[in-house]
Amino acid sequence: MTRRLAALAVAAALMAGTAVPAFAEVYDIGAGSITIEANGDGTAKVTQNENVTDKDDDVTVTGSNAGTSNAVDVINNTDDDLKVTLSDVTITDTKGDAAVSVSGTGDTTIELDGSNTLESSGWHAGLERNEEKDSAGNVVSGKLTIQDEDKNGSLDATGGYGGAGIGGANLNNSGAIEITGGTITATGTLDGAGIGGGGSGGDGTVIISGGNITAQGGSSDNPNAICGAGIGGGGGYGNATVTITGDAVIEEATGGGGCAGIGNGYYNSKTDITISGNAEVKNAQGGAQGAGIGGGGFGGTGTVTITDNAKVDNATGGEGAAGIGSGVFGNVTVNISGNATVNAEGGANGAGIGGGYASAGDVTIEGGTTVSAAGGVGGGAGIGGGADLEGNEDARNRVTIRSNGDDPGCVRCGRCPGAGSGR
Repeated sequence: MTRRLAALAVAAALMAGTAVPAFAEVYDIGAGSITIEANGDGTAKVTQNENVTDKDDDVTVTGSNAGTSNAVDVINNTDDDLKVTLSDVTITDTKGDAAVSVSGTGDTTIELDGSNTLESSGWHAGLERNEEKDSAGNVVSGKLTIQDEDKNGSLDATGGYGGAGIGGANLNNSGAIEITGGTITATGTLDGAGIGGGGSGGDGTVIISGGNITAQGGSSDNPNAICGAGIGGGGGYGNATVTITGDAVIEEATGGGGCAGIGNGYYNSKTDITISGNAEVKNAQGGAQGAGIGGGGFGGTGTVTITDNAKVDNATGGEGAAGIGSGVFGNVTVNISGNATVNAEGGANGAGIGGGYASAGDVTIEGGTTVSAAGGVGGGAGIGGGADLEGNEDARNRVTIRSNGDDPGCVRCGRCPGAGSGR
């Protein structure tokens, strides 16, 4: 009857000489797996079982709060953004697939309505967006945006073996991911990041500009296992490029063994983190040898920048790592400026802000910032180097603290030519 009424509506529109609107249907994931492919004109071709809708301009997938093992595959190889709404969808995959996967060269937006739960199996991420490259090695994958325009949506995403909660499958870099809203809980499995790269060294490229976020990197009962960052790189060699800005709130970002709460994975990987705007990080906890914010377990490098009105309420390093800065034997530079407020505590042998065990990294604090930093037990500085840092010029920390005035002046030490005038 619905199809007949639709056909009559089309016939009436044609007889009247008016434009024919695209169909907008709601697809129940319980009825079967769904493939959604962009047409390039703002509409999508939707296939479920043997039913095909060629021109849907408002794709909504619902689950009616009932669980299923059916999956959603979203493909956009066009220049236009493709939008898909998830409305009370619960998928627990049992077939070795991603619960929801996004691919293609075009950008895709996932709108969250109601409560959505995605749990993948195999080596897949919960909500999967892998980086894609062309034959010349250039990155061509479009961006995945997760939004909640109506402010009524949530997402709980859990990866399969080595998969990120949101981002890359095992052995995969994540594509570009942006979260602009929603209540998000993302959990990586084994060495997958909560949000970011897949296991065994997947890079994570993440922008969070809104929403309330809880992210847990992969974990293991083995205390020596290398797991994943809460937000950033996968375990192993996973690099991290993370921007947290706008009004985003990070409720919790927890790294697994060897990885940062927010930052890179284990072993000689790089981090580039910016926390700005009015963003707030309530708690960032590094795994063993990983910084709360910054470097992963061993030899990590890069930069952490905290600026504007951003707040870091608590950043705590794992054993051997800084609260903000480096992991073990790392070298991460930390810049804090603007009106930022920061509270950091090092793990055992790590600085509050600066180096982990035997680690350095320049620290610059300037502007109207408020900073509280405590070193961990065993010799870490509040701000500076970790325990057992070499004292030579090439290896030690360089700490610079400036006021927000143009001419901060100096203490009357009596050593400079202007000492008599108080300069």
